[in-house]
Amino acid sequence: MARRTPSRQHAHEPAAQPPLLEMLTPDLALRLHPTVCLQSGHTGLQQLDVLESASFGRLFRLDGCVMTTEADEWVYHENLCHPAAIALPHPQRALIVGGGDGGSARQLLKHPTLREIVLCEIDAAVIAMARDYLFTVHQGALDDPHVQIVIADGAEYVTTASAPFDLIVLDLTDPQGLAAALYSADFFTACARLLGQHGCLCLHLASPMLHPERITALLVELGKVFAIVRPYQIPVTLYGGSWTLACASQMTDIAALTAEQVELQLAMRGIDNLQYYNGGTHVGALALPNYLQRLCHAALAAGKRATPAS
Repeated sequence: MARRTPSRQHAHEPAAQPPLLEMLTPDLALRLHPTVCLQSGHTGLQQLDVLESASFGRLFRLDGCVMTTEADEWVYHENLCHPAAIALPHPQRALIVGGGDGGSARQLLKHPTLREIVLCEIDAAVIAMARDYLFTVHQGALDDPHVQIVIADGAEYVTTASAPFDLIVLDLTDPQGLAAALYSADFFTACARLLGQHGCLCLHLASPMLHPERITALLVELGKVFAIVRPYQIPVTLYGGSWTLACASQMTDIAALTAEQVELQLAMRGIDNLQYYNGGTHVGALALPNYLQRLCHAALAAGKRATPAS
């Protein structure tokens, strides 16, 4: 992985930091060697730390868990946003719940038909931090006129919103703490109300090797609400290797697109500056290995069985 160019120089850098462990499970960790701490403190909602490392560039942590790094954020953000956005013929309004670093907003702005992107972030301090330290992640997206930033609880915003969205991106922490309510069938139902029949919900699930039970639980909840749920898999080094995401809709199926159709849509929309996502990776991400197929199929079937008859 290439070393990145610093996004901002500081005249007085803080002292070098001791190694830290990013705990992936109770007995497995990724060891990081940050060189400096650029910001650290409690926001009133969560602990926020901004660090610099030789391998990953600038990164930020919430409550002790790394959320984003400059070096590889594009792997996650491109694959979270583009599969669904490409599957929608003319997406016009998108909602990002979380995503205060601006990475998802940056990716969605590449789609020329999107006239409005609402970014609903619960913690204003995350937005401020990204503006100060993570320009290479958002690249100005947080101040783009098409992006409306709303500081609010995502569950409350979705529950009370009335205007429809074509796409909802859940760019969240893991399903615990502040984000726990945003992974429930009730919240997914509220999202489905705003999306209608053709809109798409995109979210990350978990590592299939390290947290298969989390994938099962989330797919069961999604299966209760959406007719089509497509899990897919990408590599994210910082998250422990293989990582699973999902796209859910009542009628739009990202698996219906061929590699050629994806490439055609990217060309027609003038999207040619991606580092990961293309037609081949779109199709490839949906080709799950056998163990993950079995896990996902069983979970989705359980979700359908739990759906009340209409």
